[in-house]
Amino acid sequence: MATTDLARHIVRHFLYICVMKYEIDVSQEGVVTNLSTGRTVAQRKNIRGDLQVDISGTTRMVKELVAGKYLGFKKNGKKVLVYHIDGDKSNCRVGNLTIDSNRCTSTYKGKDMFNTSKYRGVSWDLRKNKFRAILTHKGTRYDLRYFDTEELAHEALEKKRKKLGIFAL
Repeated sequence: MATTDLARHIVRHFLYICVMKYEIDVSQEGVVTNLSTGRTVAQRKNIRGDLQVDISGTTRMVKELVAGKYLGFKKNGKKVLVYHIDGDKSNCRVGNLTIDSNRCTSTYKGKDMFNTSKYRGVSWDLRKNKFRAILTHKGTRYDLRYFDTEELAHEALEKKRKKLGIFAL
């Protein structure tokens, strides 16, 4: 394959997601469009409340289609998942999606990983006997050190959230 052909091939697959010769396009708002007919593909909710579309007999999650086009998400067998920042599974806009590893799942469900604090992102560390503040944003984990009280850890999280521009949690 020549360099220009390879570049065209990469650009084509970056812009469009091809599933069994069925070309679709996904907007930043999460609207899936059939490129051959120009019509919007019907979306439905699965059992967990996530939006999905049926494309030539294949069911695809809308959040994964959006993340694949705009956030570089590729489902390759690893436990990397796409989460809704505001917790609303019907909001598949690019700005509401983040990619993270499976071990931090519960922080996106509105509670801490080990439920050891009343504040999200704050947990008790048994080895250090202190509260630990951890924030994950856009795939980057911020470990904000250890604190004597959970209130101090929560204040540090709030400062970091403001610094990163995270307002809706």
